[in-house]
Amino acid sequence: VLAETQLQAVEIDVYEAHGTGTSLGDPIEVGAVRKVLTQRESPCLISCSKTNLGHLEGGAGMSAFCKCIMAVMHSECAPNQHLKEQNPHLDIEGWPAHLLMEAQPMRADASYVGVSGFGYGGTNSHALAYGRNAVTSRGSSQKYLLSSIYRKVKAASIPEVWMDGEDYEDWATSGVPHLDAAPGKRYHVDLLADGKAVWREAVLPEVSYSTAALHIQGSFSGWDMLSLEPSVDVEGLFTYDLTLGSKGQETFQICVDGDPELVLYPEQPNCTRKAAPTRGPAPPPSRDHAWAIRGDSGSRYRVEVFRSGAELSVTWLRIVEAVEAVQDLVQE
Repeated sequence: VLAETQLQAVEIDVYEAHGTGTSLGDPIEVGAVRKVLTQRESPCLISCSKTNLGHLEGGAGMSAFCKCIMAVMHSECAPNQHLKEQNPHLDIEGWPAHLLMEAQPMRADASYVGVSGFGYGGTNSHALAYGRNAVTSRGSSQKYLLSSIYRKVKAASIPEVWMDGEDYEDWATSGVPHLDAAPGKRYHVDLLADGKAVWREAVLPEVSYSTAALHIQGSFSGWDMLSLEPSVDVEGLFTYDLTLGSKGQETFQICVDGDPELVLYPEQPNCTRKAAPTRGPAPPPSRDHAWAIRGDSGSRYRVEVFRSGAELSVTWLRIVEAVEAVQDLVQE
């Protein structure tokens, strides 16, 4: 999960443990977490919702995640209830970690909290929650600071461009066009004779994802658009199956309503992260700004696009052929 989100271990403030309270399971979990979150200067706060609610079985994972949401909203980690004696088999000596017996504020108004869940059937999962202090008074100073910054930026003069030489790439500017300027936004820039720059946002037509048709284009199709197939079982899910070529990699982008100017693409070129921020719909900077699926040549993958209201998510998974599944069972 840290690799998918490009986070470092030191950025995780709290670990919400599965923590069933068993003499063997807890040391194994803590030992595994220590290996991942060991490189840090500030202590890792360890908490567990089962000390508050008991083991809710099928609801244990969701209750733990809800506790993580509350932790980031308050910027505070709740204590482990009824913790009187620490398991002597926990390997935490020399590792900056606290098994909390009292509530403890986090080091900043914004924080990441990780939570793990281990199912009876062997399914393991981990999730991260991020948020800012929106409840306690400790976060109020941040609001006043931001409003002060906004006032200063709004009072600033119009950005200027100094045209030094014939090559516009060598020109310099005194600032950004607007407070709302952000990666992915497009602007038309008019340069006046006196060096002033007039910025106009290039507004693309609004797209209703709830009714728009979705297509896929990529290296596997020669960048021709192909239709995504709607799922008959899951509303809002669209899929496309592809086979990796001889290079063991295929790249793709998602098109809206078959319009080559309305393309959804990742922020990073040749992106292999499923959790990467999505840009668009807009003309992509290049075909390199695409999701990249890597694997063995000839292996088959399913691209899944899930549409929920105005939101779209993109992911992919390997298709395990029935023959391969049977062979695995025979070998076992």
